[in-house]
Amino acid sequence: MVTTSGSRRKLIIFTEHRDTLAYLMERIKGLLGRPDAVVTIHGGTNRDERRKIQEEFRNNPDVLILVATDAAGEGVNLQNANLMVNYDLPWNPNRLEQRFGRIHRIGQTEVCHLWNIVAVETREGAVFQKLLEKLEVERAALGGKVFDILGEAFDNISLKDLLIDAIRYGEQPEIKAKLDQVIDGALDTSHLKEIIRRNALVEQHMGLDELYAIKDEMEKAEARKLQPYFIRAFFTEAFKTLGGEMRNREAGRFEIRHVPAAIRERDRVIGETRTPVLKKALPQMEWVDYRNPL
Repeated sequence: MVTTSGSRRKLIIFTEHRDTLAYLMERIKGLLGRPDAVVTIHGGTNRDERRKIQEEFRNNPDVLILVATDAAGEGVNLQNANLMVNYDLPWNPNRLEQRFGRIHRIGQTEVCHLWNIVAVETREGAVFQKLLEKLEVERAALGGKVFDILGEAFDNISLKDLLIDAIRYGEQPEIKAKLDQVIDGALDTSHLKEIIRRNALVEQHMGLDELYAIKDEMEKAEARKLQPYFIRAFFTEAFKTLGGEMRNREAGRFEIRHVPAAIRERDRVIGETRTPVLKKALPQMEWVDYRNPL
């Protein structure tokens, strides 16, 4: 499958345990026949290596799948992907929210798809099934906003305790009824709407005059910037001189086919706080030529 820009779609698989991650990685590599198409992030991945893997997944067209534990579930922007699978479901709804938030965030241009794998005919699976069914109902009612407030909806309720009760006493009808009641209460539409209203930044909206005034100021600020034409001319000439290879994909967009070893070595020497420079990258570089506007 490809995105609207023509690049291959990327998939993120979340799991709870590192052993499961290793199992999935080997199985997926065997199915694809391309070991370099799969990367992993887990709690043992150090900060610098984690940043490098994230950049590979975001920008290297050959890397298609990221298998990760929750080490990649918080504070990481992976919105170049729009497909996610929860191979294991966490016993904390906050972590479900954090995982989906890696791809379902401001700036995402594709429809996001999330698949949750649940063990059928188990007491734990029955609770998750009820939870996910209720989530789907509320997602439709709230226009997809339910994942934004999922953690707060369960503020005073322990999903872990519910699952333990289900495993221990799930055959008792009164326990099963109680579990359904708790989930229905936590994900009640009026309750969720109140959380959304409480989290709103402002109650009022800008009028058209204010909006156009801000847009006018933004356009003036943009016009005062250094024109991209000059930046492009300098970069392309310098990159070519160093032995780099770039290809024009469409108007104003280029794909880096090869980054010279001198640049990558310089990046390694500079330090640890910079975004890693890769050997090649997807066509994300874009210049607008103001001398010849579209």
